[in-house]
Amino acid sequence: MKNKYPELFQAIQKYNNIILVTHYSPDGDALGSMAALAYALIALGKTVRLYNQSVQPENFSWVPLPCVLDNELNKLKDFPAELLITLDCGDESRTGRELLPLLQNKKTLPWKDIVVVNIDHHFGNSEFGDLNIVESDAPATAFIIGELIESLGLELKDEIGIGVFLGIYTDTGAFAYPSTTAKSLEMGARVIKNGLNIREFTEKLSNTWTLNRMQLWGRLWQELELCSGGKVAISKIPHAYFEDTQTTSEDLEGYASFLRHLKGVKAVLMIRERKDGTVKASFRSDGVINVQQIAFELGGGGHKAAAGVDSNLDMQTFAGKARILLEQYIR
Repeated sequence: MKNKYPELFQAIQKYNNIILVTHYSPDGDALGSMAALAYALIALGKTVRLYNQSVQPENFSWVPLPCVLDNELNKLKDFPAELLITLDCGDESRTGRELLPLLQNKKTLPWKDIVVVNIDHHFGNSEFGDLNIVESDAPATAFIIGELIESLGLELKDEIGIGVFLGIYTDTGAFAYPSTTAKSLEMGARVIKNGLNIREFTEKLSNTWTLNRMQLWGRLWQELELCSGGKVAISKIPHAYFEDTQTTSEDLEGYASFLRHLKGVKAVLMIRERKDGTVKASFRSDGVINVQQIAFELGGGGHKAAAGVDSNLDMQTFAGKARILLEQYIR
């Protein structure tokens, strides 16, 4: 396969000690990209360490990783890292509270002369790396990783294939979102051709529900708001609901996208209140309504059909501002 990323290819050939980082609260694309690239680098004889501020999510506990996922940067300070690759991080803040200040002032990084590579597919990426591979038209960061791995002469199979397929599958809504391309379908097909058991994969990905999670979703459905003539669905989730149902924010995985199944709904807003009263919001749309722009106006970002915002506003204030913007875009 033609090498599409010559500078990245050269960096991987040159350096042997590599740290991979994904955004905190990793989704399928972040975790899948990390897993696939880690296995590929190890196959090439590299020494790899993995870092994420968060633990591996319970709903993705079945995803294989070749080594421990460290959650404390201090555990990596003695590792002689030469290359640090961030995956699926739209800006350096997504790497988490420990790594953020170090990336903002690279001289403070504990690894002398380390090269930072930023691989991502989010529009508006801040390009904080020494080398930036940012393709906003890619359906998933895992798709970029898949192309890279194939250019390195490796096949998308076994653990590498699982990671690549997971990233593309989840970020395209099982190949249903407008971001799905012919090339992403072809890459998925290559993974399946190389031996991925699609029944087993979807079983592990989907059949992870607990009764508590169902009770949480049921409660949220009862309180769901529809506005703009039924074209916008808004779900507000007080932090207390997690305590009431003995669930966590991980139990909301897929919830915002699921609300798009409502007949007539063109856009979805899910607002999750954190313990400190701040909020994390997720937008989903049919791809015609540009929720990326709405999120941007509220201090976030993402893609045309899927975007997010971290805000210090309280839930009611944020909901009011977001609702006004949504109604403007719906007209």
